Amino acid sequence: MFDKSRIKKAYFRCIELARELYKNLYKLNPICLMVITLFGMTVLPAIIKVIIPEKLAFFISNGPDINHGIIYNIIVLCIIGPIQETLCYFAFINKILNSLLKKKSVLLYIVVSSIIFGSMHFYNLQYILWATFTGLFMAIEYSIAYRKNERPIIQVSIVHGVRNLISLILVLLAK
Repeated sequence: MFDKSRIKKAYFRCIELARELYKNLYKLNPICLMVITLFGMTVLPAIIKVIIPEKLAFFISNGPDINHGIIYNIIVLCIIGPIQETLCYFAFINKILNSLLKKKSVLLYIVVSSIIFGSMHFYNLQYILWATFTGLFMAIEYSIAYRKNERPIIQVSIVHGVRNLISLILVLLAK
């Protein structure tokens, strides 16, 4: 049925490629890393909208409520929200895993924090998957900035805030 050795080789190859990608991203300066993260958060998760049509997304809602006025939306969705989520889903998870594990596992941190980040955006299935992929990029950026002592909370909060601002502008223009 399945050749276990081929699956195992493919798995280890994926891990190897992920490590290579991480090493290359680690070499970048903070601004380049932030731009690449923003690009990844914006473009790549959009594939989910193609893969899972809205009819199959099991809607609870379409996303955050943006009917409170532009200033309120900018303050909450682009400043307070990103800082709070960075602290809760990236900084806190990083701290917990570092204290629980003797050997730091960057891959485990990236996977766990992005899944928790995504699962907390439970507007619908499509949104959860989209947020998980978005969280993946932010977790990678947080991890790199943390290891380089380059203010990871500020970096990830800025990228997250800019991403939310882009989304907010697009949603408001579509109304």
